[in-house]
Amino acid sequence: MDVSLLFPNGKPVFIELKCETGRNALGRCSWDAVKLAFALQTGEASAAYLLAATTVTD
Repeated sequence: MDVSLLFPNGKPVFIELKCETGRNALGRCSWDAVKLAFALQTGEASAAYLLAATTVTD
């Protein structure tokens, strides 16, 4: 995880950040989505977010 927010009385919130350009700009997001889903399913996180950015042309 790129960022993990920990609150006093709860499980962490995981955040993945991606910023790419080119033909496969958001290709790496698929792996991160699986990691975040696994963290939620196993109860390791209370919430998970995938924040992705690319150029307007991509």
